[in-house]
Amino acid sequence: MSESRNIGVHLLTAYPPSNPNRDETGQPKTAVVGGVTRQRISSQCIKRTWRTSEIIQALGAPFSVRTRDLFGKIEESLVARGLDKKTANAYALQIAERFGKLDKTKFEHSEMVTIGREEWDAVFDLARLVAAEKRGPMLKELSALSRPTVSLDCAMFGRMRAANAALNVDAAISVSHPLTVNRIEIEADFWTAVDDLKGDSAIDQGAGGMGEVEYASGVYYTYVEVVVRALFHNTGAKADLTRQAVEALIRAAATTTPGGHRTTFGNRVHASYLRVELGEPSGNLFMSAFEKPVKDTELAIKHLRDAADNVAAAYGLKRQIVEMSVPERQGTLDATAKAAGEYVASVVALLPTP
Repeated sequence: MSESRNIGVHLLTAYPPSNPNRDETGQPKTAVVGGVTRQRISSQCIKRTWRTSEIIQALGAPFSVRTRDLFGKIEESLVARGLDKKTANAYALQIAERFGKLDKTKFEHSEMVTIGREEWDAVFDLARLVAAEKRGPMLKELSALSRPTVSLDCAMFGRMRAANAALNVDAAISVSHPLTVNRIEIEADFWTAVDDLKGDSAIDQGAGGMGEVEYASGVYYTYVEVVVRALFHNTGAKADLTRQAVEALIRAAATTTPGGHRTTFGNRVHASYLRVELGEPSGNLFMSAFEKPVKDTELAIKHLRDAADNVAAAYGLKRQIVEMSVPERQGTLDATAKAAGEYVASVVALLPTP
């Protein structure tokens, strides 16, 4: 079977003036492409939005925990089971250190650790055991804590375990940074708040508070590619879950947005255009279609289709195309997700089970 039996998902999503993902200064994230500034959402941000969405969480699959505070949770569990603080601290330290180096001043991991559901359960099973038997964890018990995972978020987006590279999971799904197809200009909303208890006297005049929020607007292009074989392998060869995960991913990508300043700008939006390529995807088409800025959604759809067809013709790509276009009232999200799911089912049916 060809390794190229993959799925490519292209999305165009029109955001109103908003700041869904800001940088360290509070400004909307940006990138300069084709000599002009585009608004950007980081791939880390958009992937977190999807994996924590109700749509993907509703699959009922195991999910990992990303945290630096594993020590604190273990210590809390041990104290709740009757151990004194000093003993709980010592046991929690031994267990937490199996997942990476700890900052001994804060008792936190020095970096974020992705803990598979299998590992998380094993940690707190061990915490219950040592508390019940009033003894410290044994070396063989500690050595068994770090283990491979089939947690769905890791199966989809991968994980890196710096302390044990053998436990890394290569992502089955690649996600671009969403970028606006149009040029953007960052603007600022200077706001003031009125103190309801102030009167009308001169001494009471003035704002109760003030601040500034920066924003921009545009049509974002996002590209997602799913390596079906890898996702099937990463889920532990669960065919139904592999299909459901792809369908849920497409639904989440089309209907969920990052929460940055959402209550300020109301930027809860749906994709205007969704193109799914089954088989040999054309790849990320941002530069092919939008190196020169495009101002509106309908023109962006045309540019995207033209770029995809040009790449397919040049490289002889064989793929089935399923589309949903809101401006053209063409296709539906349900039909698009279902077609992708059926394709996944047909591919995994031919794959060997480990």
